[in-house]
Amino acid sequence: MAWYLKSTKELWTGEIHTLHGFTWTETNHMSNSVKLEEGDAPVPKIGRPLMTLLNETLEEVEGQLVKKARKKPLKKKKVVK
Repeated sequence: MAWYLKSTKELWTGEIHTLHGFTWTETNHMSNSVKLEEGDAPVPKIGRPLMTLLNETLEEVEGQLVKKARKKPLKKKKVVK
């Protein structure tokens, strides 16, 4: 189970306290404390595997290096005296 802000439904991961049967944010009850409600634990987002990301990044870097190597070298300017 996880705690969510009652007004915005955002996940709360900080300190909590209970006062008169309600759960609130912060360690002590302050003017900025917000009511919390208990809910289901958030489901982690499943992203691409790290190796796939690393390989794609390496391919991009190698591609950029190849493009730079293919560029024609700059011609030297003639010095006029």
